[in-house]
Amino acid sequence: MTQDIIFIADVFVDRVPQGGAEIVNNLLIEDLRSQGHNVLEVETFRVDKSLFTAYHDAFFIVSGMLGLRSDAVEGLLASTYVVYEHDHKYEVDRNPALYSDFKVPENRLRYTEIYENAQAIVCQSSFHQEILQKNIPSCKKVINAGGSMWSTQFLDVVEKAIQTDIPKNQKAAIIKSTNEIKGQPQAEEYCKQNNIDYDLIEAPNPQALFEKLSHYEYFIFFPSTPETFSRIFMEAKLAKCKVITNSLVGATYENYTFNDANQLLKEIKESRLRICSLFMDMIPSLQAPSSKPLTSSKPLVSIITSVYQGEKYIDGFMEEITKQSFFDRCELILVDCNCGNSPYEKETIKKFQETYPNIHYYKLDEDPGVYGAWNYAINHSEGEYITNANLDDRRCYSMIEQCYNFATANSEKDLVYACFLVTDKPNETFYTTRSQQVYNTLDFSIKNMQHCPPGCMPLWRRSLHQKNGMFDDSLTSAGDLEFWLRCIKNKSEFVRLNAVLGLYYFNPDGLSTSPQNHHRKIKEEQKVFDEYKDLFR
Repeated sequence: MTQDIIFIADVFVDRVPQGGAEIVNNLLIEDLRSQGHNVLEVETFRVDKSLFTAYHDAFFIVSGMLGLRSDAVEGLLASTYVVYEHDHKYEVDRNPALYSDFKVPENRLRYTEIYENAQAIVCQSSFHQEILQKNIPSCKKVINAGGSMWSTQFLDVVEKAIQTDIPKNQKAAIIKSTNEIKGQPQAEEYCKQNNIDYDLIEAPNPQALFEKLSHYEYFIFFPSTPETFSRIFMEAKLAKCKVITNSLVGATYENYTFNDANQLLKEIKESRLRICSLFMDMIPSLQAPSSKPLTSSKPLVSIITSVYQGEKYIDGFMEEITKQSFFDRCELILVDCNCGNSPYEKETIKKFQETYPNIHYYKLDEDPGVYGAWNYAINHSEGEYITNANLDDRRCYSMIEQCYNFATANSEKDLVYACFLVTDKPNETFYTTRSQQVYNTLDFSIKNMQHCPPGCMPLWRRSLHQKNGMFDDSLTSAGDLEFWLRCIKNKSEFVRLNAVLGLYYFNPDGLSTSPQNHHRKIKEEQKVFDEYKDLFR
């Protein structure tokens, strides 16, 4: 059975491709996936408490904490997790060297509760381990990984260089960096005082930097913060440089063969295998995932979905929608509008029906269009509130619950809508997307209805249909706009929940987003606005 592993970090390698921690995290994720595990990468600022509820049987690896909100920390503390510690995140400045004997004052410590409640803390070196234990002595278990990880591609380049007699230029290399903790000024001063000719070097990626280092006799490096391990130190040794450094390099406290590049390369290859095995051993024994019991009472919210040519999206949609924190108080009504057979979608839905009796599936003989499908679903629904869920869109796991609670707290309003992200990548989730583009859902006003602020995933009262009828199924893509304007004309009011809770996929083949449909969409919307022009006067 595949184990779900949620890997939480402040950023990942796609955002910071040259970051040492990001490279190591990416390699660990690759290795865990190669062992058959399902690893989801989630940036800290996207984490909420409902993520832990949805993945209550998962194993969490926490490598970043800077973006965690208080509700996310609460969920984390109740879960099973380990911390992969890269760079002293427990200290406000991430530099224990600012204090005597690396002992950080209590008022400069942070995230201590996360460290103390972790099943284990994985450090990079014994030096790193000692400093962490000195500052947070009550951690359950602190492990020294004793190394870092490099990609096979990078080590292939290293191996080739080691076998080549690369001439040295008798100069010293110093990393050019505006980051004060890398100690460029101190390294330059050392060279000047000791009459050592030097160059400031930089490169666009680690491989290019290694190739530059290979031509230098010396590497001078004086970091001002404790390097938890130091990849650049190891790479300089692989490049056969004579390294001059200080006592703040974690790698120097480990038992590596620094004077033999061939042996060192072998030990570095072994370190990747060792670190992966370390994490594999910490993953709890695989168990069948437990599901949340469903209530037998009448659903509070009816989720309505039109199923049409959704083979690419149905698996992810069903996995995600059933993770809603409020799903046990909902019913999901799927209306299959595919003309002819749609066996894949039907079979996928059927599998979920075996677990969730609140999922209802209807197969139509003819395609009534998306609004006809919504009307059919509404007529077969029971919820006091209704929300539509498109197959290619996703939500944070607490979205329906938050919208429902907001709606009941604003009982004079008939519809609630939230903000959402926009992505051009299919089948991302709210948590795994890298999108930071927020769709500007405006505050509710009649004037702003020119931009249809309810957007793609609002929640509305069933009573709107009792007062205003159903969606106009003669429309192809503006039926929701027309219905909302009809409701407003009859004195309904809407309200925005000012939180980013959804992920909208800008589908190039969508009814309202494809280039082929653009002219028809504009013409249809204009027809609707002409019909309700008196509202905007």
